[in-house]
Amino acid sequence: SESCGLVATVVARFPVTGKHVLVLGSERPWLEALLLAHGAARVTTIEYGAIESRHPRVATFTPAEASAALVAGTWDAPDVGFSFSSYEHAGLGRYGDHVYGWGDAFAVAKVACWLKPGATFALGVPMATVDALVFNMHRIYGPLRLGVLADGWTPLAVVRPPSIDTMPLFNVKHGFLVLRNADAAH
Repeated sequence: SESCGLVATVVARFPVTGKHVLVLGSERPWLEALLLAHGAARVTTIEYGAIESRHPRVATFTPAEASAALVAGTWDAPDVGFSFSSYEHAGLGRYGDHVYGWGDAFAVAKVACWLKPGATFALGVPMATVDALVFNMHRIYGPLRLGVLADGWTPLAVVRPPSIDTMPLFNVKHGFLVLRNADAAH
């Protein structure tokens, strides 16, 4: 699929071989499987719904469990982060969260706490040539809103699908915004 090809493009430019990778938001482990196939040493997933994994190189946490480990000082910060289609609805109330216009940017900023300083974060979101909001389903990221997501991070690359639509409401395609965590103090 196009999404798998985009992941392959990102890992070709920003290799995961031998690294500990964090996946944020995962109802089905397709992204974890791809990352392991591309050489990730292990994958840790944080997902709101409890996930049971029997794979020896995959660990799973709910946000509450991961937060408890972070506070306790037992969190093993990953080298790389990946997310696909998990942040564009943050702050829109779609999943019972509070309506907050900057919810996506706030949620992306929090990812820095989960990753090692200097880690890369590949953030897969719907992209188009213009910014749009399909309330309360999701945001579509054009040049303005992508910059908002990058605030506090060092932008490294934007990996777009072969073509993105100028009419994003009719043909939404995802791309990756690749960021570097500059935060040395969590």
